[in-house]
Amino acid sequence: MAKRVTRAGARTAEQLERDQAVHERFSRERPTLERLIASGEFLDPHATEVPADSVGAFLKLMRLKSQVTLDQMERKTNIDKSTLSRLENGLTENPTVATIRRYAGALGKEFTFSFRDQKPKK
Repeated sequence: MAKRVTRAGARTAEQLERDQAVHERFSRERPTLERLIASGEFLDPHATEVPADSVGAFLKLMRLKSQVTLDQMERKTNIDKSTLSRLENGLTENPTVATIRRYAGALGKEFTFSFRDQKPKK
């Protein structure tokens, strides 16, 4: 069976600059998960709603909160560690529902989704 390859979407210069700044800040400060949540800057892993473009970050926070390593996730999900890392870091352009369900299930969670009316565009 051929290995599935995903590509990251094209990022703007602003997005790359923002990502680099976040990376440098995390490397410097090394905040705990609790500190990140308390700051309000990042997703709360107990939230009931997660924007579709933030699913990867939410999955990573759930994994860290559960104190599960990427190596352990690889064994539990049978998904390659590099694929899991790309998923968590938003580099998987279009993850499948099946992949997200496997990930959530490995943490004892259930993945659900819903549709709602869009907010009017200004």
